Amino acid sequence: LKAVAAAWAEFEAGPATGELRHTFRVRHATTGVERTLKEHAVFALSAEGHKAAVVGATHDITDEANAARTVRRQLAELEALTATLPTVVSRFELDGTVTYCSEQWRALTGRAPESALGDGWEIAVHPDDLPDLRRIWDACIASSKPYRHEYRIRHVDGTVRWVLELSAPVFDDHGAISHWVLTSVDVTDQHAARSGEQARAAQQTALASFGQIALNSSLSAAELEQAAGVCVRDGLLSSEDGAQAQSRAGLSSDEEAFVGTVAQMLKSSVERNDLAHQRELSPDLVCTAGFDGYFKQINRAWVDLLGHSEQALLERPYLEFVHPDDQKQTRLEAARLAEGNETVRFQNRYRARDGSYKWLEWHARASQQDSVVYSAVRDVTAQHDTNELIERMLAERTRDLDEARVETLRRLALAAEYRDDDTYRHTERVGHIAGLIAEQLGQSADFADLIRKAAPLHDVGKLAISDTILLKPGKLTSQEFERMQSHTTAGARILRGSRSDILQMAEEIALTHHERWDGNGYPNRLNGNQIPLTGRIVAVADVFDALTHKRPYKPAWPLADALAEITTQSGRQFDPHVVKAFGAIAQREHDDTTPRAPLQQATEEAA
Repeated sequence: LKAVAAAWAEFEAGPATGELRHTFRVRHATTGVERTLKEHAVFALSAEGHKAAVVGATHDITDEANAARTVRRQLAELEALTATLPTVVSRFELDGTVTYCSEQWRALTGRAPESALGDGWEIAVHPDDLPDLRRIWDACIASSKPYRHEYRIRHVDGTVRWVLELSAPVFDDHGAISHWVLTSVDVTDQHAARSGEQARAAQQTALASFGQIALNSSLSAAELEQAAGVCVRDGLLSSEDGAQAQSRAGLSSDEEAFVGTVAQMLKSSVERNDLAHQRELSPDLVCTAGFDGYFKQINRAWVDLLGHSEQALLERPYLEFVHPDDQKQTRLEAARLAEGNETVRFQNRYRARDGSYKWLEWHARASQQDSVVYSAVRDVTAQHDTNELIERMLAERTRDLDEARVETLRRLALAAEYRDDDTYRHTERVGHIAGLIAEQLGQSADFADLIRKAAPLHDVGKLAISDTILLKPGKLTSQEFERMQSHTTAGARILRGSRSDILQMAEEIALTHHERWDGNGYPNRLNGNQIPLTGRIVAVADVFDALTHKRPYKPAWPLADALAEITTQSGRQFDPHVVKAFGAIAQREHDDTTPRAPLQQATEEAA
């Protein structure tokens, strides 16, 4: 109550061009039920421009407010869901700034999630990795393709963690990317395991290879011992490393050549063992499949993820494990690979032993010589499910808000017409006829739908006209007619300043639907194509409906007389192209045997 009083006091003390917009709650005197109302008021000005009265519209937005609360609750549930995941979930806008970060950021970096917002996330990235990360993100934005990347994060206590980051785009209703969703997983332990295993494998391979060569060597025991140390080191160091040259000091040229040969052999062996260990330790799925449709080799990750035994996966065609809806596309992708193409980010579903399906993302390349395909595969089930949940919640929120907006517009249009329209459906009929004309003119379906929703607000400015003038049964005086004409500018003021496409078009219609093709209309005496198409369409629809329905100052006209009047005013009051389109609609209805066509229905309702 205090807020409402304060808002009105500020409005009344303000300028004559001021507006009042506020929201408040009311309680029903009998039931005690609370409703949320939204009020909009402007000053009705005298001929001298002074404040003469206050004109306002108050409408019930309880459903819209409830929808907003539902959306907030759903977003809270989504945040609670992300809080249970062992990954950091964040939302990146197209400019690279973060607008949401889950609580797991605190455990990973020791910093509050709010610190990651904007570009605050960069402070946690290891300085050596930040340039590459920025470059990858820029390439991702430019190509609109997801990415995966490992980099280091610094905790506030100075420790460094490795994270694996995956990105996925979120699309709007028009198919354009609206933002990106990222997941970051701590893979420090896996990274350390790979590094330690690589070092041990290199040493063991170097010694084993040296032992095989030493059995056939003529070097002395001391020379073999010295060469062994060199081989071990050379198996781990590059040929350009200064430590290698120093380690070979004191060897003869023959011994030097021998050690170099052994070292090269050991390096090759280390590299092969390194790849084999990486294959087994990788959390990703790695496989080799033949052109015949069977797996030839798989790593342990396949068994861990799907639950099938290695034998079962190797003995049965891999298509048996693919979801039936994905089999056709999988066959086509396999055929592309066999033709020499590469596969990047192809996704399909594989059946696990428990009957569930896992979403897999494939990167693959074929060897024509060996008739096999080498693939690295990533489990993206959690990411896929999260994206579906986010998209579903956003779709529900958008639908709720759209429904609330349409209902609000309908009620505002009804408030504008309820005093001089006995049927209470003039605004609805004008919107329907305007949509038919737009379609007949060849406008897009989106335009026709928009004008169908916006046209009912064409006379919202009548809220500023007194009943004395609006309901007068006789002819208006020149002064009264001038006051009546002001409903166009009043309506435009009421609708001005909205970001809604519907309300922006409604403002244009409210201001221009009484302009005439010959320039003798009001309020700005526009002529011809100076009048927006929306105003020209609604002018015909509004006059036709007004002619065929009873008003305080006239009876309803017969349909034939109303159509004749529209035709007569072509090129004078109305755009000839719009009249021609309207005539085509009328002719189509005349030829149509379907009962109750829109124009005929309008006159039947009037009768």
